Amino acid sequence: MPAPEEQDISELRPLVQSICDDLDEQRQWEKDLQLGSTDAWAALLLAKLENLRSLHITSIERSKHVRSLLARAQDDKPSDSPVLQHLEVLSIGSRGLSYPFDASEALPFFQLPSLRLFTAATAAETLYADTHDEDTALRGKSGSDETET
Repeated sequence: MPAPEEQDISELRPLVQSICDDLDEQRQWEKDLQLGSTDAWAALLLAKLENLRSLHITSIERSKHVRSLLARAQDDKPSDSPVLQHLEVLSIGSRGLSYPFDASEALPFFQLPSLRLFTAATAAETLYADTHDEDTALRGKSGSDETET
């Protein structure tokens, strides 16, 4: 088996290019694929699973390519690769996480056309106060608290 730096990913370039428009991001993705990044490979596989109906992601915190792909899936711009347009169930996180999933990151998922069920374990809402008082400037709420509007 060749060293990671020597892996030929030239056949994957068209797929990476169809997923992201930014040249720097394409180069980084290709580099990460060559180095065997699980995140880069997982995102590439997700992009090819056009008819995926259900997805459970246990950790999204350090998954820059998966996060980027999920952001593109809800984007209004047309894409050469229809990513997750048939996704009906999305679950993020696990109760064993040492850090909470930021609830504000869930909003884009509600733009997916087929999404019917979204769950996030250990979700947290971060509130920013108008003051610079260290005690009130940043507070977090976690769990499944209901918010009145």
